[in-house]
Parts: sequence; C-alpha cells; structure tokens
Amino acid sequence: MGSHLSLVPYGSSLSIISTANPAALAGAGEGVNDPENMKIQLRLAEIQNLFGRPSLQDYCFAEFWNPDKNIWETQSGERSPSPEPAYDKMGRRTNTRDLRVRERLVRERRALLERLMKLQPGLAQSIRLPKERLSVKLYIPQKEFPDYPFFGLIIGPR
Repeated sequence: MGSHLSLVPYGSSLSIISTANPAALAGAGEGVNDPENMKIQLRLAEIQNLFGRPSLQDYCFAEFWNPDKNIWETQSGERSPSPEPAYDKMGRRTNTRDLRVRERLVRERRALLERLMKLQPGLAQSIRLPKERLSVKLYIPQKEFPDYPFFGLIIGPR
C-alpha cells in the first residue's frame, strides 16, 4: 500500500515521492544497502514528520544536511540568537522561529533529494522538483530621474 509523502504545508506546489517502502526510494534496487542512501532516506522521513507538527519552535537540529557546505553537520544544544522582528504590510511577523525553521527544512529537503538523485540516477525520473524561484530586488532611481521610463524598460514591450 503506497502512501503519499507531503513534506510541505497544504497548498504548496512541491511534488513529492512515495516512501511507504524504503526500497521504493532506492529505484530499481540499486544502492539500497548504501549507508549514505539510508541516511538520506531517514532524514527525509524525519523532515516529513516535522512538517506534520503544528509548531517547530522547540525543534533543535541534531544532525542535518547543510546544503550550503554539502556536508552532514551536528548542532550543539544552543540556539542562535533571533534576528530583529520583521513585519509585513498587514502587521504580521514574517520571520518567526517557526517560519525560519520551516524554510530551512524545505531547503534541506530539496538538497537531500538532489543528492539522492545524483547517487541513484534511476530515481531522478520519479522525482519532480519544481524550479526554485529566485528573486532580485532592483533599486530604481525614480527620484533622481523622474522623466525616465524605468518601468517600461524593465517590463519591456507588450
């Protein structure tokens, strides 16, 4: 019986893989006993369970995959200091600990799935990762050059 693994809150567009059977993750049986594959699969299952929690404020990362350094890391029991609170236009806080942990888990999950696809090329066809949305903030000197059509140059012709 296959179960559908949903690693993100409802409404997200990330497509997910089935993990009812660990051998299903391993492709056609290749590398099932590989310790690195098993470690990745266990961490993916742990991330799945964490997304089911209502709150992640008290969660402490024991061992995790650091996508920036491409290594497994362990963290001491100390938490890093929280950044200054940031609020959106509606007055809601946008950088709570819960949101920061969830964003970190989404990044870690994506990196682990990419690593698993490299270790098991046969698995890459069954996992569909959406492309990451990158954004760039542009400074537009509208006050210095009020007559220049910046918006038209950025958007382009119809």
